Amino acid sequence: MKKSKYLGLFLFPFVLPLPLPMKYSAMALIIFIINLVLLVKKENLSNLKLVIKTPLVIILLLFFLSDYISAIVRFDFNPKVFREVKLAFILLPALILLQKEIIVKEFVNIIKAFFYGVLFYIVFAWANVWYFYTITHPTYIFDPTDHFIVYVLARETPNSIHHTYIGLYILLITIIVFAYTVLYKKISLFLGLFLTLFFLVNSFYIGGKSTTMLLVVFLTFILLKPVAKGFQIKGLKYYILGLILAVVVGVNGIYEWLTVSIKQSLGLRINIYKRCIDVTMETFPFGIGKEKLNYIPLNIHSNDGEHLITHNIYFNELIINGFIGLLILLSMLFYVCYIGYKSHITFWLFALSIVAIGLSEDLFVRQAGVLFFVFFTCIFYVKFYKIPNPNLFCCNSLEKITLI
Repeated sequence: MKKSKYLGLFLFPFVLPLPLPMKYSAMALIIFIINLVLLVKKENLSNLKLVIKTPLVIILLLFFLSDYISAIVRFDFNPKVFREVKLAFILLPALILLQKEIIVKEFVNIIKAFFYGVLFYIVFAWANVWYFYTITHPTYIFDPTDHFIVYVLARETPNSIHHTYIGLYILLITIIVFAYTVLYKKISLFLGLFLTLFFLVNSFYIGGKSTTMLLVVFLTFILLKPVAKGFQIKGLKYYILGLILAVVVGVNGIYEWLTVSIKQSLGLRINIYKRCIDVTMETFPFGIGKEKLNYIPLNIHSNDGEHLITHNIYFNELIINGFIGLLILLSMLFYVCYIGYKSHITFWLFALSIVAIGLSEDLFVRQAGVLFFVFFTCIFYVKFYKIPNPNLFCCNSLEKITLI
C-alpha cells in the first residue's frame, strides 16, 4: 500500500518510450503531475519561493516565454504565438524540485520504469519483424544484413518512434547501465555488460545514425575516464574487445542501408541548412514566429508545396525568435551542461547528447523531445546536483540498482 501511492510516478517514464501515440505519454505525464501534487505536504509549500528562484526553474521558464518576449519585441500580437508543446517547461521543474525528497527516494524505480519501457520497445519492434517475415510476407527471406530490416523496424512497426528519439532513449539508458556497472559497481558485471552490448547493437538497427555514433563515443569515454585519472580497470581489454565486437556487428548489420542513408541525409541536410541561413538573414534580428515558419517553402524556385523543416534546434529558434530566442536557448543548454558536469557523468552526457543531436534534429518541436529533456533534466538535477541551500536540497548517495 505504501508503494502504491507512488505508482503514478513510474507510469510516465515507462510509457514515454513505448510504441504508442504521444497523447498517451501526455496523459501519463498528467498522472505523474497529479500524483506529485497529491503528495505535497504543508511543510513543502514553505519552500515554494526558494524553488521558484532556483536558476534551473528560471532558465526553463525563460525558454517557455521566449516566444512571447520575441513577439512583443517585434510587435507581433498573434494569439497563435502560444505553443502547447513547450508547456512541460513550466509545469514540471518547480513541482519536481518541490517534491525533491520523493523523487530522490524513488529515483531508481523511475529509472527502472524507463529501462523496461525501452526494453519493451526493442522487443516489440523485433517481434513485429518476425511477424512481418513469417505472417505478412512469408516469401521474403530474412537477412540481418539486409537494409530492408531497418525499413521494417522504422516503417512497419505500429506507432514506431522516430529513430532519433528512440535512439536518444536507448543512448540514455545504456550510459546509465554502463556507468553504474563500470564506474560505480552498482550493477552486477555480467548483467551490466550484457545489457550494454544488447542496447548498443539494437541502437544500430533501431536508433539514428547520430545517436548511435554518439553512444559509442560516450561508452568509450566512460571506459577511459578512470584510466585517464590513473585508475586501473580490471579486464579493460575485454571491455574494449566487447565494445569493438558490438560495433562491428552493428555496422555490418546496417552497412548496406548506412551507405545509402548517409549520402541521402547528408545532401538533404546541407540543402536545408543553406536555406535556413538564407531565412535567418531575412528574419534577423527578432525572428518571425512559429506560425510563419510553417509556411516558408524549402525551395523558393519550386512550387512543390514542401515547407522548410530546420532539423536543427538552433536554426529553429533563431528563425522563430531571433537572437533573443537563440541566446535563451544557448544559456539554457550551457547551464544544464554546466550543472551536469559539476554533478554526475550520467547527467553531463545526457546534456551533451541534447546539445549534439540538436544539431541535426528539431528536438523541441515534438513532445517526444521536450518531455524527455525536461523530465530527465529535472530528476537528474534533484538527484545529483548539490544545491547550496541545505534546507531545500541535500547531497544524495548512489544506490545499488537491481534491474532484473
